[in-house]
Amino acid sequence: MLIRNYRPLWNLVAEGFGNHDPGAGRHQGAMPDWDVLHPGRPWAARCAPSKVAEHQTRERISTHWSGLENPV
Repeated sequence: MLIRNYRPLWNLVAEGFGNHDPGAGRHQGAMPDWDVLHPGRPWAARCAPSKVAEHQTRERISTHWSGLENPV
């Protein structure tokens, strides 16, 4: 219910905020959007490159914010 009501950015547009190191042999997955925007988690650097360019994620974020009735 909270996600539906508040539509948090990290759950809908830039996933990966709460991710942890996926473990041995599982870094072949793409780097989470969150880590593309906010690099620094050592394990994320071992992931495959993101399939979405940083500017595309930023555009999706902008679209997300513009669609909210009461943006903060």
